Amino acid sequence: MSDQPASDQPAVGPPARLANRLTLPELLDGYHEPAGRLFLLPTRGPGASTDPAGDALAALAHAHALAEAVLRWRWIHVRHALAGGATLDTVADAMGLTVGEVRVGFTRWADDQLRLHQLSDRTHAQLLGLLDRR
Repeated sequence: MSDQPASDQPAVGPPARLANRLTLPELLDGYHEPAGRLFLLPTRGPGASTDPAGDALAALAHAHALAEAVLRWRWIHVRHALAGGATLDTVADAMGLTVGEVRVGFTRWADDQLRLHQLSDRTHAQLLGLLDRR
């Protein structure tokens, strides 16, 4: 038996597993609930965490899983933005990245999709062509 308090949190596991298993609202709740209890910890009032380590681990795992789940779609959003007429500069600004970083990331994503047979050669070339439009 451990001297540590038993956590009332379910085992959280690696963020990638959570991101693949939970919906975005579930990930947000999985972050918000323990983070809220930690926020109340200094007050020791009602709702304050009784398991700071467990709550902190749950909040960390869910926060990272949420970020991973959201960022998983970033290059698809870039594809739609560019195909819809956005410039590479505006896409980079929206992402908080440089144009070069967007160019490299989008190219890697498109190359990976081609390698995984998710894109045809023609579609791959069309996607890369979006990077050269003005």
